[in-house]
Amino acid sequence: MQQENTPKQDNPPSKKQGTHPLLWAFLLAILAIIFFFAIPKIKLPKQKLVKRYGVDKKTFNKWLELFCHDLIPDFDAYKRKRTVSLSDYLRLIARLGDPKAHPILTKKEIINRADGSYYTLRGCVENYTEQYGLPSVEAYFSLKKFPPNVGRKLLEMYS
Repeated sequence: MQQENTPKQDNPPSKKQGTHPLLWAFLLAILAIIFFFAIPKIKLPKQKLVKRYGVDKKTFNKWLELFCHDLIPDFDAYKRKRTVSLSDYLRLIARLGDPKAHPILTKKEIINRADGSYYTLRGCVENYTEQYGLPSVEAYFSLKKFPPNVGRKLLEMYS
């Protein structure tokens, strides 16, 4: 029997030059603590929030009164402030919807997209107000434009 003359290759285990997982966990914990304590301190101008939606301040304030009354319990105090905390900013966007994801719709746009009429839309809203995402029929009548989440819901239900 012929023996192959292949050199024996001993590869010593390589030691990776990297950081220890415990160090990463420690750094991540430090960042989480900093983030946790810094978030409530970050303030953004309310005007930035209004500009994000591209509506006037009066319309935006109506939206807040109608759809965010639980997030802003003291609306008079809110109106006196010039800034809003980052956490409130994010909660308001989550409630009203992201205008980049869903457009702000008017009654006319909803009717045109659903091939309906003002009369039938009004009748649906009057009969199924909560299912359409509205707190009251009066809210429907008082608004010309709807926040993205509400407009999307109106369109889905009406179509």
